[in-house]
Amino acid sequence: MNTTACEDLEDLIDAERNNWAKILASDQTDDDESGIPSSIMGGISGGIAGGVTSGTTVRIPSQLHNPTMTRIDTSAIEAAINANTFTISNHTSETPTAVETEFFGVDDVNNAEKGSLQTLHFSDSLWQHSTDQAPVSGLTEQVEHLLSLIDDPIWRFWSTWYKGFLNGKPLDGQLLSEITWIDDAIWNAGPEAVAAEIERIQRRLKTQTGPRLQRDQNNRWEIEPDVTVPEEPLAFAIAQVEVSLTAALSGNPNNGFTKNSPETVLIRSAFRDYRDMPSVVASSFWNACMSLQRNIGDVYPEDASLLVLKNVLYTSVDEICTQDDLIRERIGKLAALETRRYPTAQEREDLSLVPEDVKAEMTQPALDMLKSDIEIVVSTEKPPRVIRARLVNWLTTIGGGIDKAQKNEKRASWLLKLSTRIADWFFDVDGDAR
Repeated sequence: MNTTACEDLEDLIDAERNNWAKILASDQTDDDESGIPSSIMGGISGGIAGGVTSGTTVRIPSQLHNPTMTRIDTSAIEAAINANTFTISNHTSETPTAVETEFFGVDDVNNAEKGSLQTLHFSDSLWQHSTDQAPVSGLTEQVEHLLSLIDDPIWRFWSTWYKGFLNGKPLDGQLLSEITWIDDAIWNAGPEAVAAEIERIQRRLKTQTGPRLQRDQNNRWEIEPDVTVPEEPLAFAIAQVEVSLTAALSGNPNNGFTKNSPETVLIRSAFRDYRDMPSVVASSFWNACMSLQRNIGDVYPEDASLLVLKNVLYTSVDEICTQDDLIRERIGKLAALETRRYPTAQEREDLSLVPEDVKAEMTQPALDMLKSDIEIVVSTEKPPRVIRARLVNWLTTIGGGIDKAQKNEKRASWLLKLSTRIADWFFDVDGDAR
């Protein structure tokens, strides 16, 4: 990053902090234990998405080199961001305080009844309600310019995070919520450790294309319950694909499509092993459909039975997606993943060792699904995207769940490095991290 730009950005941040310090000093109400005046804290704790409780940690970087930690509840912030709205108390006294006037704008405060609520939107730009837009506009342009000069990966997320709120385009609520739960030990380890953890969270969320791993009551990894859809449309969609697949396999013997074709393996595993997981069935069908679309006319001839199978897969996916929006969302994430490369020979060899390494920490259904995915990756030249995405997601989850006391152990270190290496199938992972 340009040194001058960095210094200018630090000056702007310091100036903004000093300005807020003066505003807060003018508020004569009692402060809570976090040091935030009660006029602000009351509005936050009483208003965000209908009310919050206590105990969650929000960490707000106050300087580039020294993140501070302010403890307030964020249990509803994720929902509020995703809903694009939150309500906050305007004021609790007849005369607005300096901080209320500064935060809400004079007109908003003076026109509000005592104790009333104001609904704001995360899609509003940061200073949209300011009474004097001229200096705000200039400051916004300066901040955007300075943030654009940040090319250090350590600060890339924070630049994007700030610009999102600056322009009324905040980042995904789930991502922001999970960042608040980063362990204190990582925050205290410094910005490099925080940046690496945020990247891990981002990779896990982007590859969340099906049921996740979660801890059971015995602290073992289990598969979370998938979405529930009506049995009739799901069974009909699967039956249609089964009929079309049988026709394609028993039709033209010269079409090159066999029981060992990757599309066949993927489809059969979906309705044989995962009929009770609608999002797994739908994402597997979608992947097979996209694979046929690429391969018909290239790997396979333009055979009528293959074209029918491709079309039936498409309509079946659409039918399943209409049953639950989460299924459509997961397929959208799968479609957004771009393959950078396929597994190397060394990665395939290392992956084959994983089931034995983690079997004591997993329930049998989770271990069986992991084994099946790894077998497909190890034995297939170009493994299906949905299988690779699930492996990246699950191993990233397992790696993130390793107790910090274990992270220096040889086994744990190997697993963490492997989960980062295979993430490079989709993401540009820093070489040092691999």
